Amino acid sequence: MTMKSCKASCSQHWSLLLLFHQRPVFLMVFLVVLLVVPIVDAFDIQFRSATPQDINLARRLILQAKMNPLSITAKHLLVAYNYDAVGDNSCDNDNYIKNHQLLGFGQIRPLSLEYSELASLYVIPNARHQGVATALTQELLQRHYCQQQKQHENPAAAAATPSTICLLTLKPTMPLYQKFGFRQVFFPNDADAVAEGDDNGNDVQFNSSSMLPQAIQMEYKAGQFLSKFLGNELVCMELKKEYS
Repeated sequence: MTMKSCKASCSQHWSLLLLFHQRPVFLMVFLVVLLVVPIVDAFDIQFRSATPQDINLARRLILQAKMNPLSITAKHLLVAYNYDAVGDNSCDNDNYIKNHQLLGFGQIRPLSLEYSELASLYVIPNARHQGVATALTQELLQRHYCQQQKQHENPAAAAATPSTICLLTLKPTMPLYQKFGFRQVFFPNDADAVAEGDDNGNDVQFNSSSMLPQAIQMEYKAGQFLSKFLGNELVCMELKKEYS
């Protein structure tokens, strides 16, 4: 560093210190930004189909997260990763995640002629709060609707991909799905369901038990009990897309 550049750098530092001394509010804002805004690693989120080893790992992680691992299949599971590094194919979870740069996974699977389910969405703890869940959800929806659009254009396969996507999630994660257009579905016996709307003034969408697939109904009822026991609340959401 030259003497000139050193003097310029010192001058900038002294100016910043003088600003913080004269206007303490700027110092407070600066510190809050440092504490609140996460420092994230820069990476490009990419996607690929799941391998048999991905399936085994996903089932273990989903079970550890107290979620249902039974529906995970290679046909539907989508894996998010940083880059497809070639490494040791050890069955050890930590080594496999590190060597293959796994970020998370999720799936949309058909349940009936009318419904698909967005399920098994999971982000590796070290990759959370970096947009992985949002990117993964967006990619899953784009692939689903792309397939649906192609089949809609073919009358012989118009009903091959269901038009409504439902999901079960914990209440704190609802904002993730709401920004994609998902709305909470209230069952008639839900304590929070009211005729005028929910606590936030949003329209309540009642869905009778006969409209949702049987698998979702059963999982919702069982999950409600378990989630309340663990101190949380399970909610059902759905997203409808109409084609003209």
